[in-house]
Amino acid sequence: MQTSRSFSVRHSMALPLLSLVMAAAPCLAAAHGFAGKRYFPATLTFDDPFTQDEFGFLYSYMPNAKSEDGDSVDTGSLSVDYAKSITPGIALSVGTAYTHLKSPYGSSQHGFDNIEVGGKILGHINESSESVWSYGLDIDLGGTSSHGIGESFTTYSPSFYFGKGMGNVFDSSSYLRPLAVSGMVAVALPDQGQIPVNDRTGNSVGGLLQLHFNLDDVFPNSLGKPIFQKQPKQ
Repeated sequence: MQTSRSFSVRHSMALPLLSLVMAAAPCLAAAHGFAGKRYFPATLTFDDPFTQDEFGFLYSYMPNAKSEDGDSVDTGSLSVDYAKSITPGIALSVGTAYTHLKSPYGSSQHGFDNIEVGGKILGHINESSESVWSYGLDIDLGGTSSHGIGESFTTYSPSFYFGKGMGNVFDSSSYLRPLAVSGMVAVALPDQGQIPVNDRTGNSVGGLLQLHFNLDDVFPNSLGKPIFQKQPKQ
């Protein structure tokens, strides 16, 4: 029994952004998560636009998801991800998930999902306009999972991240001034030409629970430091 996983937003959008990958030089990162006075946090469904040291867990549960055979399957998954800044504007990441599948007939299957590696480059931060954007590439390595859990093919997902605050758009007396918009657009490119079928995720309500550590805040002088960074001028 093999089930179609509930893909996050970065795997479910279908807008080609290949020209963005490695197309611009990275810039120096500002304070973690901030563009000027605006803070852009990571969410349960997509990452923030910044490059930093992070370590996080995400638990998801989806009842009545559809398997490739059309059967209903209860799917629970605990994901773990680690991101490491190489420079203040470039970060690499690695992650996987432990998945448990249970059919209504009582049979169950569990094991590790495919390993996913990725990289992100910070494109630009504008403090005065409270805006930021970055781009990256995630690779789901097919065949690295436990038997029957993950796909056998590899999927490449170029992505574009953005954030924009409204502090410089509206007058200081406007109630819209505190608003901000952030998001991510990505496309999934399987190496076997297979596109995930989104209607297999079922019609029930599931849940997500996240535990996230910003290591550059917790360990600013050790694990949270970029491997390479410019030394301050004397």
